[in-house]
This record gives sequence, C-alpha cells and structure tokens, in this order.
Amino acid sequence: MNPNPHLWEYRWVRDLCVLLVVALLLAAAYCVRAIVAPVLLGLVLAYVFNPLVTWGNTRCKVPRWLSTATLMLVGVAVAGGLLLFIVPELVSQLQDLFEAIQGYAVTIADALGLDWQQAKKIATESLGADAHDNAGAPLGDIDLRSVGLLVVGVLSFGFDLINSTINLTFYIGLAVVVVAFCFFNFSWKFESIVSWFGSFIPVAARDETVNLLGRMDRTVSAFVRGRLIQAVVMGLILSAGWWFFDVPYWLLLGMLSGMLNLAPFAASIGWLVATTLAAVDHATVHEGFQITVVLWPTIVFVVAQGLDGWVVEPLVQGKATDLDPLTVLLAVLIGGALAGLIGLIMAIPVTACVKILSEQVILPKLRAAAQSPRAP
Repeated sequence: MNPNPHLWEYRWVRDLCVLLVVALLLAAAYCVRAIVAPVLLGLVLAYVFNPLVTWGNTRCKVPRWLSTATLMLVGVAVAGGLLLFIVPELVSQLQDLFEAIQGYAVTIADALGLDWQQAKKIATESLGADAHDNAGAPLGDIDLRSVGLLVVGVLSFGFDLINSTINLTFYIGLAVVVVAFCFFNFSWKFESIVSWFGSFIPVAARDETVNLLGRMDRTVSAFVRGRLIQAVVMGLILSAGWWFFDVPYWLLLGMLSGMLNLAPFAASIGWLVATTLAAVDHATVHEGFQITVVLWPTIVFVVAQGLDGWVVEPLVQGKATDLDPLTVLLAVLIGGALAGLIGLIMAIPVTACVKILSEQVILPKLRAAAQSPRAP
C-alpha cells in the first residue's frame, strides 16, 4: 500500500466525484428537459415493449427491426382509430365544458351567496382604473385612450394565445417524431445497449450487480406495464359507467381519470371533478339538488377502484413492488411535490429500487459494521 497516496486514490474522493458527475448530468438534463422528455419517453416505450420484440425475435425468428416497425404501424392504426372515433367526442365535450363554465360560475356564486354581477364588476376593475372610471359613461365622454389600451391589451392577449398555440402544436409534432425515432432505435438495439452498459460492470462484482439489476428490472417492468394496463381498464370502466348514468363530459372525465390512474390514488382527482361537475350541471339546469346526482358517479368509481385493486392489479402486477400502503402514499406525495405528474408516476418504481438496493447492499453492510468489534 502506498504510504503517501494521491488524492484520487482515496475511495471516498472517487465516490464523491462520481456523485458530482451524476448531479451535473441530472442538472443538465433538467435544463434541457423539453428535449430529454421525448427521448426518455421513447426509451420507456422501448423498455415496455422489449419482451414482445424479444419474443418475436427468439420464438418467431422475426428481426427486431421488423417487430419494432410492426408495433409502430399498429400504434399508428390505433392512434388513427382514436382520432376518428374518440377525439371528436372529446373535443365536443371540451367545447361544451368551456361554453358552460360561466353558467357554472354563476351557479357556484349563487350557492355561496355572492352577487355574480358584483363579482364581474370587481374583475372588470382589475383591467385598470381608467376603464373603471369610464364604466357606464356616455359614448362621447369615454376616454379613447383607455379604450385603446383595452383594445391593445385584448389584441396582445390574442396574439400571445395564437403564438403559444403555434409553438405548442410545433412542439407536439416534433416530440411525436422524436419519440417515434427514439423508440425505433432503442427497441431495435435494446439488447446491444444493455450489453454495452454491462461491459462496464467490474468483473469482481458482476454477478451481484447483475442479480441486483435483474431484480430491479422485474419490479419496475411489472409496475410500469401493470400501471399502463390499469390506466386503460380504469378509463374504460369509468367512461362506460359515467355514460350509463348520464354524467356530463363522461368520456373526457373517464379518460382523464384513467390517465391519472398511472399514479396510485391520483384517479380520485377525476372522481372529485366528475361529482362536482355533475352536481353543478344539475343545479344549473334544474332547481335544487339531488343526492343521486353524485351518488351514482361515486358508486361507479368505487366499483372501478375495487376491480382495479382486487382483480386487475393482482393479475398484472402481483406484489411487484412489495411496498406497504403507507410507503406508497408517502412516496407519491413526495414525488408529486418534487416533480409534479412525472414525480407521481416515477415515485413508486424509484422507491421500490431504493428498497431493493437497501435490502441487498446497504443494510447488510450496516449490520456487518454494527456487529464487528471496534478498532483499537
């Protein structure tokens, strides 16, 4: 052993450098997240469908590129079907919701004992003191400068809205192209990529590391594929049930709840929105309130949750993550607070991987250190 080792020969220095590099890479990825997001989505899709592509390659002797291309064609066909049959209904319900928002606001204001006209007047005053001073004045007494400022403000908002819409449309189109390109390449060369990364694992720790990564892979893959299936099933059950009980915007709310079901407990947000809109819509059209308006959507949601938790989840996931409900709840809350919707979705796989790492690496070393005699 070198009596005067260099600084980089200390283990803790090398570990600190590795952590610093990882932190810098994460910070850089966050800064360019608009570009990284579609690339990661393509990688996740390749990871999700890799068993199917591998099965076609090993059992049916279909080249990986052909299996991947076939999956993409099927995806395009499914997307086309959605555009033809589901998207028009979604757009129609979304337009109806926007048109009914003011009526809902009036109903809510009346229920809270507020004067809607006074509320509108207060909102109008926020456009500027000049506009407020000219409210109700004869046409000849209106300050044209105030009117001009108001028109310029409205036009500016319109131009900003158009510009934002164009930018969003362009980004979505570009993101779709990037996702498709990354999915094809990652899926085609998935096994080669895994082998390339595996070549960097030290030989002395290769068996232990491969075992650890394999366990993480089984856990994450079961969770991700399971949540995707659960999201689709939840969306279909809620959409059908809410349509049957004449819940307004049933398809929009059902699909939204299905997407939220990617994160545990998040589908409750869709139920809350559905029952609220059902109650407000009924109060807007009819006088009074009936408990059945919110009772039937709630029953549908409880049935959907029961099927999801007791039938679908055991079939598609089993005990993949092996996390208790309290840990799941805390992980979801922390993930949502740190990274929003992405944090909600990724919280459970990350927590499960941390648990596996702790069980196989960290905790055994801590127990061994606790049982060893102290150095003199």
